[in-house]
Amino acid sequence: CTSPLPGYGPSPSGDEWPGGCVGKCAGADRVKATLRALRSAQSHPGLLPGSLRVVLPLTSGGKGAYAALRYKPDASGAKKGVVIVFNFSHRPSNVTINIQYTLIASGQNTVDLIQGGMGPPVQPHATSWVVSVEGHGWKAIGVTLSKNKGR
Repeated sequence: CTSPLPGYGPSPSGDEWPGGCVGKCAGADRVKATLRALRSAQSHPGLLPGSLRVVLPLTSGGKGAYAALRYKPDASGAKKGVVIVFNFSHRPSNVTINIQYTLIASGQNTVDLIQGGMGPPVQPHATSWVVSVEGHGWKAIGVTLSKNKGR
């Protein structure tokens, strides 16, 4: 394995990097999503410690899924939210979240905080929202919150 630092060549035998090459250690692919989400935490305060968390009701996904809304008021008082969706099943799943009595605004485009780009849209006047999650996977989706819902 070659050192990631400039000027250092391959490691001598017996003096390799712990866990293998940087970024190629066992389980590295499994932590990539978490590392990407942590980099998003500064722009989405809902990912930071101390943010509020509300478990979201599911209409599909069963016991093999979990969803929560995390949010924290920003300096202007507006709320930016992050919906975290976990799929504990080994199969991909379309998790349907009942958003009727939540703070999640309908009629919005969302942001996939892990993969980047657009997340699954929330349709206008929607009472539910479908999020596709790979087997044993999770999503962190940036959403706009409504001040008039969920009360």
